[in-house]
Amino acid sequence: MAAVNGQNSTTEPNRSWVRYSLRSLLLAVLAISIGFAWLGHRISVARQQRAVVAAIHEAGGAVIYDWEYCDSASDVIERLGREPPVPKWVTECLGNDLFYEVAEVSFPGGWQYTCPKCTDDTLAHLHRLNNLKLVSLQLTQVTDEGVDKLQKASPRCEIDRR
Repeated sequence: MAAVNGQNSTTEPNRSWVRYSLRSLLLAVLAISIGFAWLGHRISVARQQRAVVAAIHEAGGAVIYDWEYCDSASDVIERLGREPPVPKWVTECLGNDLFYEVAEVSFPGGWQYTCPKCTDDTLAHLHRLNNLKLVSLQLTQVTDEGVDKLQKASPRCEIDRR
């Protein structure tokens, strides 16, 4: 064969294929698996929280998520007009429970009405909320025994029975 421009025509053209070793491939698969395992766990926790929030709403209660929760009066002023950290369109598609944890649960009752659907059975769901800081139980059907069980299950949670 004849040489073209001084090069041997029998040499193969240079191909810029990226080569990976088996070790690199296994490390990439491991990293991706860990990411999906974390995501699966987070989705499982979000489903449990969504079920608890549905039970709270069914009993006439309300929830406040961690980004909305205020520990003190100065914190309230800081959070006025503050937007949630995750864009609204994302939480509308995937739900609040995937991104935020419930920090406060209140069963509003006042001089005009009581919250008869809130019982000890409703409180039994609350032990699954890991970040719960405050539970307000005003004029509900909850007994002292139900409050004691919740306090034992969530020792860091403050329970307000005014």
